[in-house]
Amino acid sequence: MATVHIGKQNALNLGERIEYFADSQNTLSLEQIKQLSDNAWSQSQEATPNFGYTDSAYWFRFRMVNSELKPLQALLAIAYPLLDHIEVYMFEQGQLLVDEVTGDTYPFVQRPLRHRDFLFPITMYWDTPIDVYIKVKSQGAVQLPLTLWNAKQFALIDQDEQLIKILYYGMLLLLMIYNLFLFLSIRELPYLFYVGLVGSVMVLMAGTHGYLYQYVYPESPYIQNMSMLLAAPGVCLFASLFASHFLRLRDTAPRLYMLLSGFALVFITSMVGAFFLSYHVSTQISVFMAIPASVVIMFVGPYAWIKGQTSARYFIVAWFFLMSGIFVTASSKFGFLPRNGFTEYALTWGSALEAILLSFALADRFNRERLARFQEQKEKLLAVEERKQAEQKLYHQATHQPVDGLPNMVLFQQCLHKLLHSEDKTTREFTLVFIHLSRLLEINKTLGHANADIILSLFSRRLEDIAHEDSQWVSIEDGARPQHFAHLEGVIYAAVLTSADRHAVLNRVHDLRMRLVEPVEFNSMELDLGVSVGMASFPGHGKDIATLIRHARVAVDHADSHPERVALYHDEINPYSARRLTLMGELSRAIQDDALALYYQPITCPRDGSLVSFEALLRWDHPSLGFIPPDEFISLAENTGLIRPLTNWVLERAVRELSSLNCEQSVSVNISVVNLQERDFVHSVSRLLEKNELLADRLILEITETAVMRDPEQATTQLRRLADLGVNIAIDDFGTGHSSLAYMRQLPLYEVKVDRSFVMQMTQHDNDQMIVRAAINLCHELGFKVVAEGVEDEAALCLLDEFSCDFAQGYHIARPMPFSDLQRWLNSH
Repeated sequence: MATVHIGKQNALNLGERIEYFADSQNTLSLEQIKQLSDNAWSQSQEATPNFGYTDSAYWFRFRMVNSELKPLQALLAIAYPLLDHIEVYMFEQGQLLVDEVTGDTYPFVQRPLRHRDFLFPITMYWDTPIDVYIKVKSQGAVQLPLTLWNAKQFALIDQDEQLIKILYYGMLLLLMIYNLFLFLSIRELPYLFYVGLVGSVMVLMAGTHGYLYQYVYPESPYIQNMSMLLAAPGVCLFASLFASHFLRLRDTAPRLYMLLSGFALVFITSMVGAFFLSYHVSTQISVFMAIPASVVIMFVGPYAWIKGQTSARYFIVAWFFLMSGIFVTASSKFGFLPRNGFTEYALTWGSALEAILLSFALADRFNRERLARFQEQKEKLLAVEERKQAEQKLYHQATHQPVDGLPNMVLFQQCLHKLLHSEDKTTREFTLVFIHLSRLLEINKTLGHANADIILSLFSRRLEDIAHEDSQWVSIEDGARPQHFAHLEGVIYAAVLTSADRHAVLNRVHDLRMRLVEPVEFNSMELDLGVSVGMASFPGHGKDIATLIRHARVAVDHADSHPERVALYHDEINPYSARRLTLMGELSRAIQDDALALYYQPITCPRDGSLVSFEALLRWDHPSLGFIPPDEFISLAENTGLIRPLTNWVLERAVRELSSLNCEQSVSVNISVVNLQERDFVHSVSRLLEKNELLADRLILEITETAVMRDPEQATTQLRRLADLGVNIAIDDFGTGHSSLAYMRQLPLYEVKVDRSFVMQMTQHDNDQMIVRAAINLCHELGFKVVAEGVEDEAALCLLDEFSCDFAQGYHIARPMPFSDLQRWLNSH
């Protein structure tokens, strides 16, 4: 049996998860069905099993297993109200839980729940399977749109659907008036004939029941008789005209058009004759002529459909239902059918029953009102209170997170709206504080959803305890216990600070994070949730709610990678800012227009000051924005795919300019991890060296250790191919990343560049001095040359010589310079 595992889904479609069996004779019982072998059942392949129009009965089966630790209240819904016969059986551990028989051929009260769809409530307990068997038999199409709903979620969805249907049915009531206005607007005759047909039927029915005679012309029997005599042929007249013009018989079937035109002329004559002939004769003529006219109209529908008019199928069905009632009534009048309640009131039987039932209901209410007035008043008050509580509950569900009960985005935005439109001077400046739990996903996968929800609740309590100790936090929801933090989504919380002092806000947020980073105790475990905090202030970082929230999200995303895990929004960290979008397009244009520049910084030997190589540094002096830092536009290039043409531009310029110098030094060029993912990168470097007749060992390609560790296997493969080509490989910014010495040992490195953050401070801090010495010794042990970056004074240079550092680079030796100044520097050096 197919098994369906139920979790926290709001709605689970079961169409493709169930098995079915066709009972072609509709003779098998439930016990016989249960004894069938598994091979007799077929797996459904459709989201909604559909077997079309069939005489067979169909059985379905599946097994439901609750994967949650707590009981689940669910609804098994069959969303197709036109099924004639449905049998539902549910077994739990062999015991019959549910035995329901329903369908649209049974009384409505017989359904398990009073609803248009077929709903079956289920309570499922953890790890206790429920076997479900469903039998469906219908004269219409056999379809089974089967869905398992969360009971609360279904109520919300059903409320929206009910509203849509109310609007839809309201539109139907206006359809006749709408068609009249359409005729007045576009002057198409079918609209006028449609209105005439409906109006004639209304006059005929109202006259048959006596409403026109009683309320419109009670003193004029003649008008009553004439209205009936005119309405009966009027129905057939407008029906003939509507069929002729709606089906366009003049073009598709001229003979049928002439025939219906002849009938229309006869009915006009009958209407004129009503003023001269007796009531009996006029009635017989109208009824007698209605029979052949109805047959012809029934015939023209299929004929027009065969001729290609697909809209004719709707006409066929509509006319069939209307004519069935007319035919029964007409046959009764001529004696072909016995006169009885059905034949006499075929079109009005439903309304008569409705009037009788309403009369009984009114009489019963009149007798009970005197005896139960007080009780009824009490029940009304209880109903009002229950409705109010239900509305409050729905409102609470719509504005709060179900996990911890904190306000959600809806209430948070309402709070911001009040602040933005407040006249209180103390709230003219405020700061959005977003809190991100980066390790919750890992905890969720490790401990499960239920335990993760408990941990979130514990964290939420900590937030509120902190907020109640500080009056600067804005209350998002007032009440007996005001709420100061909102739970926007699974791992994002938010709050608002009203302090206008940015320094005070930063201090308060740092204090907040220091308290939040304390591990959460759960089941003898201390769990670090990975707390990051981002901020955006009004009005400096946005003057509307959407912008403030967007910028706060950017800040908290940036805080995840920031050492302090706290970040205040500014445009430079926003990957979606207008400045970055502008730079994206202009960087591509700058590469094409050769508007970038290379600066070169010499690298020397600390021992004797001899020149060893140059590092090529990319510079972009924007015509309107001025100097653009490389960190800004290079990261932009990596994220947009421009890094490949940018690296090609740098390599080509550096190799060409080095070749033009009359020297033997090498040049270092920084490359991105994206370049190492290019299949033809090594081949491109080889062609560039050959084109400029430069030896491969005079080119040094630098890559950061952090970039290498993103994909160490791919990086190692590409770097080895470059080393086989003869190109020297260097690791840049050594000591700032998280590289593994195991991978470092496998790389075909020529040199390692110790990051400037250690070298610049080593003359003042013994710890940095020890780190630099250890890095140099370690690299020498591994067989690598060492370059110390950030040499700012003679003392640092002397220390590097003492540490046996191979090469040095920094402002003390020379600042980066354009190629035009490099030759002069070489001559002077």
